[in-house]
Amino acid sequence: MAKRRTGNQNLGPKGRFEWINKKDLLVDDSYQREEINKTRVDRIRRKFWWPALGVLLVAEIVKGGKKFYYVYEGQHRKLSADEMPEIELLPCFVTRLDAVEDQALAFVITNGDRGPVKFYDKFRAMLRYEDATAIAVKNMVEATSYRLVKSGGAKWSCGCAKAVYEAYEKDKECCQHAWDACVEVCDGKPVMNNLFRGIFYAQTHMKRAESGWIDDPHWLKKLKKNGLEGIMAEIQALGAGLGKTGNKVCSCAVVRLLNYREKKTNQIPPVIPT
Repeated sequence: MAKRRTGNQNLGPKGRFEWINKKDLLVDDSYQREEINKTRVDRIRRKFWWPALGVLLVAEIVKGGKKFYYVYEGQHRKLSADEMPEIELLPCFVTRLDAVEDQALAFVITNGDRGPVKFYDKFRAMLRYEDATAIAVKNMVEATSYRLVKSGGAKWSCGCAKAVYEAYEKDKECCQHAWDACVEVCDGKPVMNNLFRGIFYAQTHMKRAESGWIDDPHWLKKLKKNGLEGIMAEIQALGAGLGKTGNKVCSCAVVRLLNYREKKTNQIPPVIPT
């Protein structure tokens, strides 16, 4: 497996241009977008124009002496062409990438630069090319019976993969304590983005202030007393008053709840939501 390049090191294998029969083009669902946007597929089909099609990025894999072609950029265009009998061949830039991990990495880098893919889809690809942080986040979440999903709403789900991933990169220790606190507060209900951000950034603030861990019995009891609804209501009320709901606003709301009726000597320094 090729490592992601840094600077001018490891530029990766060179590819070639080739017209390939659409029937021979495959898509690996393990790292591609979880859901196909059928509206987008239909739109491309209806407005199909060769000059606007562009080139599909394809990984060539050789198994048992036979070549297989996997599209890692352009699956919606490929699916649109599948519905058009007048189209047989598609323009492809083909690169030999035998490892699925390398295909996933190419998918993430390509779409990261172009920006059309949601983070959860990138996260799934990161798991395939064994991104250490993605694996650690997945393990941390699933160890508590929760699962990462594209969008929250179901029981025992977390729809804020990006927030958790970025938190883990920022401070692993704080992320673990914050996640454990969220699990206790939610107790099977979906972990929401603003809830996790509020608790995580409150935890990093507490760490700097040497105020302990947010999942310590004393602080956790106060969080659970307010409950998921109470914490979210405080975040929403503060956000509405300030006209924004960033990390500082979310964490400010959480710290306010923790400090409510707390002895001054034991209070956490306030977060200034600016």
